[in-house]
Amino acid sequence: MTLYKLKNIIENIVNTHPHFKQFNEGSVYDINNIENINYPLFNFHINYVQGINESNMRMNVNFIYLDRLINDFSNKLFIQSDGIVYLNEVINSLDDYGIDVETGYQFTPFTQSVNDVTAGVYVTLNLQVTNDIGDCNEL
Repeated sequence: MTLYKLKNIIENIVNTHPHFKQFNEGSVYDINNIENINYPLFNFHINYVQGINESNMRMNVNFIYLDRLINDFSNKLFIQSDGIVYLNEVINSLDDYGIDVETGYQFTPFTQSVNDVTAGVYVTLNLQVTNDIGDCNEL
């Protein structure tokens, strides 16, 4: 599976999820460059690829859930709770596409100012996919 195909699978899962309004791929810092953000936002970032062999490829990725805080921040825990549920739903959908998720991941809540004052949660995952990059078994 190519990185492009992985991104497209995750983007499709997010875009068909009833809660997410926008998908972004790239560093969390790239969010500052988005002119009109439709919250809640799902951000996908590939940290690194490792362990490529003839049959499998492992990669480390971040999934980030981000939503806007109201002025008194009273919705912070609501946003973070939703984020855990919705990110977990995306993670559970990966198996349908042959993407294995290493267990033992943890969700980290945060507040951050990007274009807006936001709250959210992120999770770092180790994924394993079938390696079909550069398959040259047939001549």
